[in-house]
Amino acid sequence: ITTKMAEERSISHLDIQPNWKAVLQDEGGKVWVSLRTPGNQRSVHGSISNQNHSFRVQEEDGFEILHRDQDSVKVLHNRTGICTSFLSPQRTIDLHHKKICDIDVSPSGELGLASSVDGSVWVWDATTGDTRRSFEGHALDATCCKFFPSGVVVLSGGADFQLKIWSTRDGSCSRVFTGHKRGITDMCLIDKGRNFISVSDDGTARLWDCGGGRYLRNVADQDSPLTSCAVMESCLGQTRERADEYGTSGKIFCSTSESGVVSVRDVATGLEILQNPFGTSLSCCCFSSDTSLVCGSAGGELFEVDLRNHRNVVKSMLTSSEISNLQMITDRKCIFTTVEGDCIIYHLDHCKSEDCDVTKLSGPEYDRVTAVVKHGQSLWTAGRDGCIRMYNFE
Repeated sequence: ITTKMAEERSISHLDIQPNWKAVLQDEGGKVWVSLRTPGNQRSVHGSISNQNHSFRVQEEDGFEILHRDQDSVKVLHNRTGICTSFLSPQRTIDLHHKKICDIDVSPSGELGLASSVDGSVWVWDATTGDTRRSFEGHALDATCCKFFPSGVVVLSGGADFQLKIWSTRDGSCSRVFTGHKRGITDMCLIDKGRNFISVSDDGTARLWDCGGGRYLRNVADQDSPLTSCAVMESCLGQTRERADEYGTSGKIFCSTSESGVVSVRDVATGLEILQNPFGTSLSCCCFSSDTSLVCGSAGGELFEVDLRNHRNVVKSMLTSSEISNLQMITDRKCIFTTVEGDCIIYHLDHCKSEDCDVTKLSGPEYDRVTAVVKHGQSLWTAGRDGCIRMYNFE
């Protein structure tokens, strides 16, 4: 059984050569631009060139430049009315070909955190990119990492089934959590981090006590690997709390699975709020409000689900490649990344209107973008090309 969609829409957008900013800085520089429609193998192609220090397009291609500045360009395809803005990175930190699994930024914005397929986790200066502290201890991929709200302690999870707490001050590992039977795929902190939840390829979502360094209970258990998780304070959450749990009252928890099931449960009681099968593998999720969530799929779809009316599901399709990460960045605007290097900022209400203006972050050249995080007016991305990129977003 699969969920019936209340609304479905395929969203077309434009593509541009990933290194467009560098090429168009030179007189005579020329880059390609194209119109992409999900599921359609045919594309409309054009070009932008620097002629006498001005950006030009060939009129017969049907493209028009609406706006440009030092770090962005907005392009319109006249015949279809489809418009896309492109942002180039303000800063690129090259980590010398380390394939990055995940990143985070400290609450102060001064430090960054990254984890890699070689098992390493390290803290870096968000301004210079210089490594401040490195942590070695995961035997396999360090799949995920997060700063605690204090900014001086970090949490990492790995394909070696382990979760570890590290000090950014001296590099020591103060806690090791074991119990998962397969690799960790995602984790989320609850409030100040005295409790956290991890999800794994073993199909379980486990609640842990940081202070005691111990497993408390399963929040969810499925027959399929879990791919992502999120936690949110919600009016749908139960106002009760168990012993040894801190901040679980009033919280709801979401997880997605490879089998295509999205599950939402009350954290404190474990009671099921939603369990919807979508018929396609789900790769990521986040809450869009305290009563709705968004999921990304391996097929490139975005699903927004109303938790008060489970049948109210809106499907948007902007890409045919797997969505690898998904975050909300404003009230109704999200950013998602794909395995083919796309980073797309999309307004969720666009699926209900004819206005389909989207913004894309340039830089990755078709390499998988594995992580995105927002801090203030900055967006940070990282991926398998070993680069961390920072963009100014307003």
